Amino acid sequence: MSITTDLKPADEIRAGERRELKSLVKIKIKALRAEIDSRHAEQMAQISARVARHFRDDDARIVEFDRQLDVIVAAAERKAQRLFAEFSDVVDSRSSVMSRPYYSRRQTRRSEFRSALLRAIESERAAALQRLSTLESELLETLTLDALKTDAAKQFVRDIPGIDSLMTGRRLVEIEARFMDGDDGQP
Repeated sequence: MSITTDLKPADEIRAGERRELKSLVKIKIKALRAEIDSRHAEQMAQISARVARHFRDDDARIVEFDRQLDVIVAAAERKAQRLFAEFSDVVDSRSSVMSRPYYSRRQTRRSEFRSALLRAIESERAAALQRLSTLESELLETLTLDALKTDAAKQFVRDIPGIDSLMTGRRLVEIEARFMDGDDGQP
């Protein structure tokens, strides 16, 4: 089902009006593309806040952990420095004995969440741009087709290839067949 199924045949629209309508459609589509880009930018800017909000409790626990660890590390560092001073003739002095832990599980979850948000936003943007391109095409096609009177002109439009003939998927099937036969596609 096409986006423009509710449009009525426009036989009563004059040629000059069609030109104006085509220009208007292009201007409106350009404005909508700009709005999509703007919305996309807003959503991208909100990702950090969403991630922070989602992991707020984890972050608070990590801050408390770090605070308590700082007390322990400071005491251990003082003892270690005294030990290094005592054995300075056999051991090189170090600046620090303890290092911070890496919160791998939480960082991985945070990273996965951020990536999922990014993918969703990109997917939504791509889908919106695709719908917009389809709408533009259908609106302009409706305006044009209703103006066509000769069979030759109508046939010309019917002969324009569609997506199924442009992207058949045959190459994917060929590659899959080679890999399934044990040939990894290497020359």
